[in-house]
Amino acid sequence: MATVQKHILIHTPIEKVFAFMNDPRNLPEIWPSMVEVKNPVLNSIGGYDFEWVYKMGGLHFNGASKTTEHIPNKRIITESAKGIESRFVWDYTSE
Repeated sequence: MATVQKHILIHTPIEKVFAFMNDPRNLPEIWPSMVEVKNPVLNSIGGYDFEWVYKMGGLHFNGASKTTEHIPNKRIITESAKGIESRFVWDYTSE
């Protein structure tokens, strides 16, 4: 699986950024190809499992992701086995 890394500096308290990103319904606001997030369910570790619709090359892909690691204000890992197989690691640090 390919790896892509990106770093973004946001001038906002880490708690606010983490709370925003922990809710997958906010993903279409920051992810241009994410068309829709549906049926988010809070799981036992504090993250969400959810379904999504992603647009790539004019085609819509339906998938589902599960939060597999959730460390408040530090890290969220989501994994998708349905739709487009992927693993996203979101690390949060203060400067």
